[in-house]
Amino acid sequence: MNYDLNSPGQRYNGLEERISRSYPDRIKGLKSTWLIHTSDSANDVYRKLSPALDANDRILVNRVTYEHSGFLDNNVVTWLKSRMKQAA
Repeated sequence: MNYDLNSPGQRYNGLEERISRSYPDRIKGLKSTWLIHTSDSANDVYRKLSPALDANDRILVNRVTYEHSGFLDNNVVTWLKSRMKQAA
């Protein structure tokens, strides 16, 4: 999940609190990116998190597949690899 909070006084804490409460199996991959392990659909994730967003904020929820490329911190890569093995 990626997001841009665009309102003055961005409410990162509110969104991050909601993510933490709703999805205990998660890790922050980048400044505005969370990886969550859930059986919820992308639409369900959006519905749970959208109350923490302002009208001009943006969010993208998508499923991560094994085919991916990039560079992340080692702890994030380890977390991601273990979830990909579970999904296989």
